[in-house]
Amino acid sequence: MKKIIRAEFRTDSIDLVNFIIKHFRVFIITGILAAVISAVISLMLKPLFESQVVLYPSSNVVETNTMMGGVSSSTSVFGDDEATERLLQILRSEQIKEYLKKKYNLMEHYNIKPGEKYPNTKMEQKMKKNIHSSKTSFGSVEIRVRDRDRDIACQMANDIAARADTIFNNVQRETASKLLVEVRKSYESQLKLVKMYEDTLKYLTGLLGISGENQGRDLYKAYFEASVTGDRKTESNLEKQLNVFQSNSPEFLRIYTTLESETEYLSHMRGRYLESFTLSNQTLPYTLIVDKGTVAEKKIWPKRSHMVIIATLSALMLLALLLFISDSLTLHRDDAGK
Repeated sequence: MKKIIRAEFRTDSIDLVNFIIKHFRVFIITGILAAVISAVISLMLKPLFESQVVLYPSSNVVETNTMMGGVSSSTSVFGDDEATERLLQILRSEQIKEYLKKKYNLMEHYNIKPGEKYPNTKMEQKMKKNIHSSKTSFGSVEIRVRDRDRDIACQMANDIAARADTIFNNVQRETASKLLVEVRKSYESQLKLVKMYEDTLKYLTGLLGISGENQGRDLYKAYFEASVTGDRKTESNLEKQLNVFQSNSPEFLRIYTTLESETEYLSHMRGRYLESFTLSNQTLPYTLIVDKGTVAEKKIWPKRSHMVIIATLSALMLLALLLFISDSLTLHRDDAGK
């Protein structure tokens, strides 16, 4: 008849102590070997250094300002949650990644050969592993960069923060430049219209013989004086001027009124033109750096002491499990033999 072997574990403290005493030498040797091997492996690993930059988005990220960049005195210099989300989007954008790839030649720095399979995917994985941007509990944004070169880690962290400000300003200037083209067209068109009305008004002024605001009133006064004195020649000439004045006076007043309103609109367009021109050339602060990145003194990874402790404990636990199973199987075989 076939023997049935069944493993049973007894967990009383006396058996556990006896078990440890019985295999004490094995535990000691295994623990020492695991600690030595894990320590050697940790020494072979190249350390990683980390630099951090802490910054806040400014209110310019979401604030609706005038084209001159004017902000109400009651407006906070710090942006809100929406500004933080936009800043994070910029920090994680392809523009930042491409900038870092070119400046630091990351293909070579990360030992990625262009001819190998999926080089761009490997580059993306490396950057995602070593470069992090996240929102802190205080509403700020933290940039963390890890690298085997502590100086490069520091430079990359600071460059990312500075590049975010540059990208915001580039987007602003590009938008303002397009707006400037349209505003310039409108301004030049309005300027031509005002010039046309001015030329028409000058023509009518010459036609009516008007040289001042009260010229019409003076013309009537001179006509009546000539009538009283009996100066027929002067009266006849003044009568002709009055006929011309009366026939063209409504047109003159209409054009004069229109010119005033069009000149006022031209002044408004000129203000918009100057504002858009200024905005297309100015640089605004979009990030407020609280802590700049500094060169790390200590490595962030690997933690050799943690690695040795975890590896040693794991080896001892695995050994204990195997010895429990081995002793139980041996015990049941002996009982079955009896």
